[in-house]
Amino acid sequence: MGVDGDLTAATSAHFAITRSDVPGVPLPGVERALVPAGEKVEEVRVRGANVTPGYHRRPDLTAAALDEYGFFRTGDAVGLADPADASARLLFRGRIAEDFRRSTSTFVSVGTLRPRLLSGARGPVTDAVI
Repeated sequence: MGVDGDLTAATSAHFAITRSDVPGVPLPGVERALVPAGEKVEEVRVRGANVTPGYHRRPDLTAAALDEYGFFRTGDAVGLADPADASARLLFRGRIAEDFRRSTSTFVSVGTLRPRLLSGARGPVTDAVI
């Protein structure tokens, strides 16, 4: 797993999918933890033999990358495909670093807002700044 939160080395979609926001299920030997990270989203964290135990001679970077249980903080926000079923597949909801809270205390999930904005555009739009 890369330090950028890429889940390609921790999960696999070995089943038919019709959406691009399904990261798959953990590979054998990979543990997954979901940690609250905002309204209706959680950060997915992983640990296993394929995840680095830390940065060489950089305990500060290791502490920032791994939680107290040794799970790698991916920075990826996810939600359950079916909130009533904890064993349901996960859906990618964006990067946690993109999310913010407005001065009115309204939480803005950029990862879910950007696709809606781009889908509703009436012309060619390649990206949006929120």
